[in-house]
Amino acid sequence: MMYLCINLTGALMMDSQIFSFSSPSVIFEQLSIIFALPRLFLASFTLVLLFFPTGSFERMEEEGDVATAFTMAHILSNIPISRGGPTSLVIYDIHALQDRFYFGDHVLPCFETGIPLLKRRLHQLPDAENISIAFPDDGAWKRFYKQLQHFSHDCVQ
Repeated sequence: MMYLCINLTGALMMDSQIFSFSSPSVIFEQLSIIFALPRLFLASFTLVLLFFPTGSFERMEEEGDVATAFTMAHILSNIPISRGGPTSLVIYDIHALQDRFYFGDHVLPCFETGIPLLKRRLHQLPDAENISIAFPDDGAWKRFYKQLQHFSHDCVQ
């Protein structure tokens, strides 16, 4: 089984090599590696995205806007099938839950969250009762405020 992991900054890590998955200048190289691995007779292939770099661009609010979340999901949906079947695509804290419907049938998307780990760590802090969560925008607040209700929160724009 081969795991490919993208870290919190969107960097691709494989065999101690780090690549910037979110940089347009190298994304073709990254996708080339991802598309080549399943064809190397792997028993199974799992791609872990700790950050879905285009996931916050799923809305088109003005004429000319491009919904890049759908485009990236469409590209990743075409990862070749490995010897053991479709690629498992694990994505942490995807920006919008409706993004799950952007993926095709050739990958098995699984959506996870790191919020329980964050909450556990915040509760361990000495001043845990004085923590406020600041959300960068209304969309982030709508997506995560229910999971962080124990803490006070603000939407900072």
